Amino acid sequence: EDLTSRIALELGAGDTMYLVVDAVSGLAANDFTLTAEAIEANAPSVDEVVLALDPLRGGLGIRFTGGDADNDAVAYTINFLGADGSPVAELDTTFDNADLAEVVTFTQADGMFSYELKGYFDPNLIAATAAIEVTVTDSLGLQNDPPVVAQPTPAAVGARGDACDEIFLGCAEADACDFDDEGNGTCVEATPPTITAGMGYINATSGFIGIYIEGTDPQNNAAYVRVQPLDAMGNPINISQEDVATPVAAAFDSSVAGEGENSFVARAAVFNLRLDACLADAQAAFDNCTQGGGDQNACIEQANALLENCSIALIADVASLQVWAGDETLKESAEPFIIDMVSPTPAVEAGAACDQAGATAICPEMNYCFSLNPAEAAPVCGAAVAECPADWTVINLNDHADGNGFLYAGDSSEAVNRVGTGTCGGGGPQDVLSFTAPRAGTWQFVTAGEAMDADTLLIARTHCAMPQDEFEAACNDDIDTQGGNYNSIVQVQLEAEATIY
Repeated sequence: EDLTSRIALELGAGDTMYLVVDAVSGLAANDFTLTAEAIEANAPSVDEVVLALDPLRGGLGIRFTGGDADNDAVAYTINFLGADGSPVAELDTTFDNADLAEVVTFTQADGMFSYELKGYFDPNLIAATAAIEVTVTDSLGLQNDPPVVAQPTPAAVGARGDACDEIFLGCAEADACDFDDEGNGTCVEATPPTITAGMGYINATSGFIGIYIEGTDPQNNAAYVRVQPLDAMGNPINISQEDVATPVAAAFDSSVAGEGENSFVARAAVFNLRLDACLADAQAAFDNCTQGGGDQNACIEQANALLENCSIALIADVASLQVWAGDETLKESAEPFIIDMVSPTPAVEAGAACDQAGATAICPEMNYCFSLNPAEAAPVCGAAVAECPADWTVINLNDHADGNGFLYAGDSSEAVNRVGTGTCGGGGPQDVLSFTAPRAGTWQFVTAGEAMDADTLLIARTHCAMPQDEFEAACNDDIDTQGGNYNSIVQVQLEAEATIY
């Protein structure tokens, strides 16, 4: 191991510098040599910068190359500039920043360096960016001067079957980039979904607009709707967070095959995003009530009534809806489907079709909206079911006793997503295990990923396949993010013979 110390300083003729030769505290003094010599210090240069932007998805691609004879480029600054040249944001970091390892590639050798950043970020930042300014710094603090400025370059358009990444390499208008499990993209044919029938509902209490649509999609990958409410005169009603009326997108709550070829039936819940104003007013009313000595329960009722009335007022004028359907590649129907009649969300019986937000149907009391096989069957109202679906592979953790506890070694590389996500995230491939407590107490469950870059997530549920948050007992993503421990841990209080999933 080389324990030599080295510093380099930029000095003018006649400048005096004082050097202190020190040692680590606690170590004995030893003989040493100190050499001084003039060296040639070369500032890095940036030769070419490429900027690619995808405002629709928030895609950002930056590439630059340059030269540095000393091979000591260590840091860089990227200033994001608006259309008027004013700063929008700044990325000031080192080339070896571990937090950017998944989106940044950097190589340096033989007096040359190459940098690439490719990923998805805040779409608002991408939309506001008109140019970037790049500065590279070496270990002596020397920088390329002046900074190199680059405007966006359109993505290269590939033919069907060509590689793509949606940022640097795009596809033709009739195609889209389809990614495999390894993240490799290929240009494939992509046709937007077509809506053939639809119904709209208003749940004024919750602030949701419910959408029921039937349609066709040749690629069978319809995934979401975009909705613009209209008043009785056909004028747009703004339910977005923008200053002007802007259609609001929502992923399908459920989607199943329809009766015809390439057909689908889907439900979605679109939240009135302008309810933020209602929530602020309701919170202020609650605070004033309690601070004035009012009964807390009465103050809650007063705030809830204000919230409900505000919500009703915001969407009471909705008479019809413009609806676009989009697929997984973000291809959307060119023209909106018009739902002429919007009805109050109906209360339905057990067994009726529904959505989890209660936007298209309100289930009876003590019923929940769920499907134990969402890929094949639409969710319906029903009593909660604790057990896992019969066709799921469920590992019994109790069969894997190990000392005073239990240990299961699994592999989720071929698994599929079963239970969606937890309150702490998730949504990837999942193994499902059951555990019945042999005795009452607090039980701790810990994952340990085998791969160096493993990042597990652990969800504990009292009801195996129920999607509602109230059936979640615990959820944890990372034990210690700052310490780099991306395994997961949950603790659950269980009675004897109680089962957790």
